[in-house]
Amino acid sequence: RIGQIATVPDSPDKDKRGPIAVGVFGASVVLVMGIFFLIGSVDQRTFAIRQLKMDHGQFHCLGVVPDTSKAAMEPEILNIGMNCVHKLRNRIESIRFRSTDRGYIMLISSPFQGDGKTTLVQLLGHSYASAGFKTCLVDSDFIGRSLSHSLNMLDKPGLKEVIKEGGIEERLVALERENLFLMPIGLDEMVSPEMMQVDVVEDLFAELRGKFDFVIIDTGPLSGSIESMPIASSVDGVILALR
Repeated sequence: RIGQIATVPDSPDKDKRGPIAVGVFGASVVLVMGIFFLIGSVDQRTFAIRQLKMDHGQFHCLGVVPDTSKAAMEPEILNIGMNCVHKLRNRIESIRFRSTDRGYIMLISSPFQGDGKTTLVQLLGHSYASAGFKTCLVDSDFIGRSLSHSLNMLDKPGLKEVIKEGGIEERLVALERENLFLMPIGLDEMVSPEMMQVDVVEDLFAELRGKFDFVIIDTGPLSGSIESMPIASSVDGVILALR
């Protein structure tokens, strides 16, 4: 007995091919991007080593310093870091111009915040001081103030007061390491980075050259700080910390 004559439908009742295709395409895009960012975050050396190999002499790589942020838990990291910085100092000394009648001023900066420039300033300062150079660290990072903060010198007068009133001798702080001094950022809120003009910077550096063998300047990142450009144009050498 025939209840109903079967017919061939023109289209399926529910066509899932479109949503499936869109879902597969979206998932593949997310998967590819996820793998890309995973590789970049897990092992940044994948990109760093490639950049060094593709450099072709565009910049002078002085050395590599390990990340010392975990030195409190692993003291050996700091020892390895200091050995790397001593080698860095020797490389600087082998290529820099030395004059007997004036000190050498070097700027250490970075493209971005958190690249390790302030840590490098401190380690390199300790290295030069331990080698017998009368060394001064100058915090000129008006926004970050990382150097003064890390050395607990935010409550001391310093660079801002020198810019406004003069008197370098009264603004220097002797650190625990022999031959090592610090000029903190200072307290005067009326002194802003806009006041770091080239003539002001050159007058300041002329006094520092007469008192120290080696001066290391810490500024804000080159990509965002106002004071870094006038300082970079007046120093004897520049080191970029790249992460």
